[in-house]
Amino acid sequence: MSMALPPTPRDSETDRKSNEAAIFPLAVAQLSTASTPVAEYTTVFDARLDDTYAFDEFPDLEESTWKDFFERCSENTRIRDEYDTQLVFAEYSEINRIDADYHDRAEGRSYIRLSRVGFNPEMDQAIIYADQYCGNLCGQGFLILFKLEADGWKPTDMIMVWVS
Repeated sequence: MSMALPPTPRDSETDRKSNEAAIFPLAVAQLSTASTPVAEYTTVFDARLDDTYAFDEFPDLEESTWKDFFERCSENTRIRDEYDTQLVFAEYSEINRIDADYHDRAEGRSYIRLSRVGFNPEMDQAIIYADQYCGNLCGQGFLILFKLEADGWKPTDMIMVWVS
């Protein structure tokens, strides 16, 4: 007699990580080319953004997705170690050099920082914060909304939340 295993919850930590790993390169593609290096740690999203602005700009954003996003973005995670992804990573020494060296910025050197991903309970809507930084007074940050479709995650909307 075989025993049936209990169903795996859709929002298990393993499922979350595999979905985050799928969304990270899609978010990078919204900002730049795949060769732009990504900071190896996630960034903590600045919670000063007014909820009303996000819901006005993303009419399809579910409250549960937004709430999960803020809960997930409260701490940094090392992407390189925690996720199976093919992103090109920038060591902090390279990031510090880009930040400090005007010539790197003038040659178009930049890097991208990503937040953790927030999901709704059904795991079919996601939101991420991503910014591209090219040095002092040079950068931009975005919130990107995704929807899970039959062929994978697709970006549905993107709003700029800051520019320098």
